[in-house]
Amino acid sequence: MGWNLPERKRRLNCIKVRLNADEFESVMHSFSKSTCTELAQYLRAKALGHTVHIKYRNESLDHFLTEMVPLKEALVQIARGMDRAGGLFEAKDKTIIHEKIDQVLEKLVEIYRICSSESE
Repeated sequence: MGWNLPERKRRLNCIKVRLNADEFESVMHSFSKSTCTELAQYLRAKALGHTVHIKYRNESLDHFLTEMVPLKEALVQIARGMDRAGGLFEAKDKTIIHEKIDQVLEKLVEIYRICSSESE
């Protein structure tokens, strides 16, 4: 890993820093919110003054998804159940119910798009 790099590109130098518990917790908290995959990557970027990208979560959108995904699954299962029931429903009724389910699913997608665009 990296040993094929030229001498100037290899990371051979090491800096040791001692932190108290609060400082360490602060660093780890900031690291956990970043997009860096390794602590060394995060610390190197901070030490060299490079930009560190921070993850941003929209809690409202997360809550919406938590509630709506099961609803979507239930609607799909209802539609599949109707298709399996075959002759129990008239074709006209099936069509109407399928159209309503599709309208609800389209509204869910529309609401999701609105929520996700507001979070940007």
